Amino acid sequence: MTRSEIAPGCGGPPLPADPRRETPSAGSGRDSGARAVLICLVALLTFAPDAHAVVTAFTYVAPGPNGGNQQLPQGNSIPAFQVQIDTSNDVTEPLPNARFFDQAGTLRQNQPVPRNTPTNVGPIPVFEGRTQLISFADSPLTPFPPGFPGPTTLGNPARAAFVDADTGPPDHPQLRGINVTNGRVAEQVGNRARIVYNAANIQAGDLRLSISGLVQNVPAATFPQVPEVLATVTVDMVPVQFSSSIAPETSPKTTETGPFLVPFSFPISAPSLQPGEFTITYDFTSVPDGVYELRFRATDVFGNNSPDDAANQTVVTIDKDTRAPSVVLTFPSQRPAFVIDGPNPPPGFQGEIFRVSGLVSDERGQATTVTLEVTNRSSDNTLISSSATSAATAGAAPFSTFLNFTTILPSLPPALPAPPSPSQELYRVLARVTDQAGNLGTATDSVYIIRDFAPSVTPEIQVPPPGFATDASSVQISGRVTNIIGFASFEEHGALDFEVTLQSAVDPSIITTLVVPGLPEQALHGTVLDNGSTSVPSGPTYATFPIDVLGQIPNSYSYIVFPSVSGFPNGRILINVVTIDQVGNRSPIAFESFI
Repeated sequence: MTRSEIAPGCGGPPLPADPRRETPSAGSGRDSGARAVLICLVALLTFAPDAHAVVTAFTYVAPGPNGGNQQLPQGNSIPAFQVQIDTSNDVTEPLPNARFFDQAGTLRQNQPVPRNTPTNVGPIPVFEGRTQLISFADSPLTPFPPGFPGPTTLGNPARAAFVDADTGPPDHPQLRGINVTNGRVAEQVGNRARIVYNAANIQAGDLRLSISGLVQNVPAATFPQVPEVLATVTVDMVPVQFSSSIAPETSPKTTETGPFLVPFSFPISAPSLQPGEFTITYDFTSVPDGVYELRFRATDVFGNNSPDDAANQTVVTIDKDTRAPSVVLTFPSQRPAFVIDGPNPPPGFQGEIFRVSGLVSDERGQATTVTLEVTNRSSDNTLISSSATSAATAGAAPFSTFLNFTTILPSLPPALPAPPSPSQELYRVLARVTDQAGNLGTATDSVYIIRDFAPSVTPEIQVPPPGFATDASSVQISGRVTNIIGFASFEEHGALDFEVTLQSAVDPSIITTLVVPGLPEQALHGTVLDNGSTSVPSGPTYATFPIDVLGQIPNSYSYIVFPSVSGFPNGRILINVVTIDQVGNRSPIAFESFI
């Protein structure tokens, strides 16, 4: 295309007259001429030939860093080599540039190169491992990018050169980060860690694990420690306890350290992994319960392996345990209730400080933690707690600990009407067991404790009647004590004894005492102590315990004895009867006399 074709009238013959146009005036003719000159100048400047060099070829001159795995001498750099940049014009302007990037996007070298002339470049630093050189050539007056990628000739059809340096074998892979989904890192010290998954985790979702790390070399003398690029990290997953299978996971698993070799492009994308970094992932959702070890090792591009040193090997232990333990209380074992006394119990009774023992079953036979929680009727807040560790043993493992009730006031909750003193209160001892994986046993056990500072009501002497006279050698003494009591008094929830004492009024030194067990009446009723709101008609409802956890108790207890009176002198004999409950509380005395 000529200038006259681009801008008619600019240096060409004059255009023919257009008969449709009006004849211009003198002034308008001058304006039209000026416009024509301006158009011609713009056209000449716009479509002028290129005035600077344009890169047409960028080649590595043999024997440059040809493609493949060329091993370099220890030096961590590519020795100097030659490149040639060809341009379309050999004009006077700044020289074109030879640019060399690595796969991490780092500019390793940027050097001006004379046009059309083999020129030395380098040396170029490289990674420990494999480095990908991504090369570009551009003229300073051509925006970069785009530039001209290279090399493209002299036996290098690929646009990158792969080179290696070996200054030492890889060290043990280092742990840099552990990301656990629906599990927890139980412990981590250096390159050792323990991951735990339990039943609560499996209910929350998939059990996943992502581990990130770094591989560096063990440098030869005079060389610094550097990351290993494109080394292979191999992880062996080994079942070590409670399992013999890792399916559906696989072993070994491998991955490569970064930065990865990238396709030829510019700009170069930022790498997901920096030199020597790696990540590896696992899914333990369907892996059987058990203990597994992930054992890490590394191999560099030359086949050198990390040290064969089990004591310092990087190991991540996986402990998957989704089965909860169970617990049963063996003492107190009395059901429905176990009764305790005040700070001075009679012999044979536990008192306010007593031992609680039981058995724990854990399928692994590991030590577990048993926690005892004591609550009362009006609140589920823990009043007393104690914990114990069961023995690590197969089968049922024993445990024991003490509960101390001395810190609890012997009274009903403050919100209730003030009871007489002494008093009774009902407590629940709940046993919970947790295994080492954090599984909380769903099969908990509990026992109800009655703290009893209250005796029964005064018993009755029904036989003999007052003033009874006899000349027999023995006499029947019998009676009863009622056990149907309102909220203002207290009931007996266990064994009850009657103590019958005969004393001569003529010679008070003559005394006979008999203690006989009370006979529970067959008629039963629900105890007021666990009847919820029915025990306090105008008060709050007990909501923390089930109603009637103590079951049924007798309406009354009776007694009958036939003491000998042959050794007593003639005259009045005094009869005293008291009840003694199972923790030694004594009732008021029932008194009577006969002749």
